Amino acid sequence: MDAISWKRHLAVVCLPAGQMPQEIPVSNAFDDDKERIRESVNIAELVGSYINLRRQGSALVGICPWHNDSKPSLNVTPSRQSWRCWVCNIGGDIFSFVMQVEGVDFPEAKRMLADRAGIELSKTSLVRSGNEREAPHKKSSLLKIVQWAEKRFHDMLLNGAEAESARAYLAERGFDSESVQRYRIGFSPRSWTWLHDLARQREISNESLIEAGLIGRSEQRGSHYDRFRGRLIFPIRDFQARPIAFGGRILPQWADDGAKYVNSPETPLFKKRSQLYGMSEVRDEITKTRAVTVMEGYTDVVMASQLGVKDAVAVLGTALGEGHIHFLQRFVDQVTLVLDGDAAGRNRANEVLNLFITQNLDLRVLTLPDGLDPCDFIAQHGVEEFDQMRKRAPDALEHKIQVELAGFDPLRDTHRAGVALDNLLTAIASAPRSFGTQQSKEMLILGRLARTFHLQESDIRTRLASIRKRGRTKQWVHEVVDDVPPPMKIPSNERELLEILLLGPGLIEVVAENVDRFHFKHAGCREVFQLMLDLHAEGLTLDFANVLDRLETIVGQSLLMDLDDEARKKAETTEASPAERWEKLYETNLDELSRLDDARKRKTLDTNLNDTEALDVLNKLLESKRARMRRPDTEDWD
Repeated sequence: MDAISWKRHLAVVCLPAGQMPQEIPVSNAFDDDKERIRESVNIAELVGSYINLRRQGSALVGICPWHNDSKPSLNVTPSRQSWRCWVCNIGGDIFSFVMQVEGVDFPEAKRMLADRAGIELSKTSLVRSGNEREAPHKKSSLLKIVQWAEKRFHDMLLNGAEAESARAYLAERGFDSESVQRYRIGFSPRSWTWLHDLARQREISNESLIEAGLIGRSEQRGSHYDRFRGRLIFPIRDFQARPIAFGGRILPQWADDGAKYVNSPETPLFKKRSQLYGMSEVRDEITKTRAVTVMEGYTDVVMASQLGVKDAVAVLGTALGEGHIHFLQRFVDQVTLVLDGDAAGRNRANEVLNLFITQNLDLRVLTLPDGLDPCDFIAQHGVEEFDQMRKRAPDALEHKIQVELAGFDPLRDTHRAGVALDNLLTAIASAPRSFGTQQSKEMLILGRLARTFHLQESDIRTRLASIRKRGRTKQWVHEVVDDVPPPMKIPSNERELLEILLLGPGLIEVVAENVDRFHFKHAGCREVFQLMLDLHAEGLTLDFANVLDRLETIVGQSLLMDLDDEARKKAETTEASPAERWEKLYETNLDELSRLDDARKRKTLDTNLNDTEALDVLNKLLESKRARMRRPDTEDWD
């Protein structure tokens, strides 16, 4: 089509979005399921079930769970059913959010959202997703198995004759029935195969039970056994209150059977270094107060809750670490770590200080009197005294200073003061370094040390630099794990074309006659454009929602979010209409488009064509060359 022809055509086809004649596409069960899910799941409620959201204008904002976010960077727009993190530069719809936050592929995200909405997926949809027979490692399958096991454990504790000793132990420790119900505490009999036998009756495979962390396999005997035999069971739930793993405490009379506490192994559902016991039970409280208290055991949490502590959670067989802090930052600004006794406080001082330095969080340390755990302390002294101790708890730096200066006056004992300062600076030097907020925090810390030890801040800074220079500690945390090349920059003309189509969907017909996916070098832009062509061929409009619906990758949806946001910004600052922008883009790049077409046609000549077909291709090449000779040189397409 020459320049005059396409301009005439432009006047006919440039209708506003939604005014183009449409054909009703053939119903597709796969797409119907997606649409039913999309209509049933509110994106604000979905994202809000993972992070705390607050209103900001017409949108909602929250702390992004994928980077060290100090102020809300994740934006949710309910009117468009979309989300985006401006820092990570990712975004999309309900499906891509679940893919990102749960670490699953699109079919699994769709299944999880269908379960959430109470929608039964069609068989056609399951076949296309590759999920007609649910694989045992899939999250949705494992969630159902763990939920089934939780009910078996809980029912056994409440009603089983074998659980009499467990009920007696709980009563002796003072746990009431309300706590047992709230935390869904259960019991696994001492039998080697009680749960395994029940699972076989339900035709749950051994592979699935192992994958869910419920049974193990003896290599010597070649048989399977219950992992939690003879233990009180404490279900571990995710933030949406779904059981994902278990903690088991052996009853005292069977202490010789194994370790006192046993947790589920890591599974596709459970990662102990980023999850905490009791989070779903305290969710409302901590999102309101922006504070949480971290203890070291399930029984501490249950009893603390029973006695009136509303924000207690526990680590799961590991020390409080970066993964826990990163998770908690989505909901709170202050974390109080409760340690049992002075010895634990001394032993943990360095690692807690590292977390304090590197994470944008107020981390405080409460050390209880020796010999008392939180459960015993609260029972003996009451919640009021515990609350007062929490309010007086020092931050991690002050805690470390108190540990180092215990038993002497730094102004009178110069030698010990020097050793203490070196220990503090060594702990600071061992913390991973980066720029921005953490660097400012380090400056404040060094100022506090200068005041404590009555030294010049410059002297302390020099000493810290010396410790780092000696290489006693690693200085940099952001190591490059994989040599991943940077993503390809989007050619400006490819970006411009897609932005034009998002603003003026009615232009697709004239664009489709002059441009196709062959012209795109950027793979993501090529994917988006092809989807636009497909939508047009099906008689559907190219509005944002339709294109977003067809993209099933986080990368693709994030690219579309970026293109649409930029298109809206440009529309506010330019007077040119989408049709006028397309006309300029086409005229500027006509020569390059023709050259790309010629290259493709020459490649076609190399294939097996008959004489008539080959002659037709040659004539098109000659015509294209004559057309370019009649025009002045123009800029390249990219």
